[in-house]
Amino acid sequence: MRNLKRIKKDELLDEVIGVASNGGRFIVMTCVDLGDSFEINYFFSMPPQYEMHVYRLIIGEYEELPSISDIYLCAILNENEFQEFYGVKIKNLAVDYKGHLFLANDSPVTPMRKPKKEEA
Repeated sequence: MRNLKRIKKDELLDEVIGVASNGGRFIVMTCVDLGDSFEINYFFSMPPQYEMHVYRLIIGEYEELPSISDIYLCAILNENEFQEFYGVKIKNLAVDYKGHLFLANDSPVTPMRKPKKEEA
């Protein structure tokens, strides 16, 4: 993938602040369940030609991911989705729906998680 940069969790906020200060537009975040970890991809459109840039990091299934919602408020949708559907722990989320932005009270818990080997 062109313009892909692999980063560490502790580099995330500095990278996103750099993107924002250079006029980058937040596009979307994606989450991939790797079993015992998650791959999180952040997509930004960067001036002057607004090419797509992707920042990728991997966190353990019990690690906390820092929220970027203080920088790009619209990220609350993806970050709440990741908490609800995958169980990703996100700290300092600007607006935390506590598991009920997309899922109802009687919905399955973390429905997008891969089953553990002992559950399969």
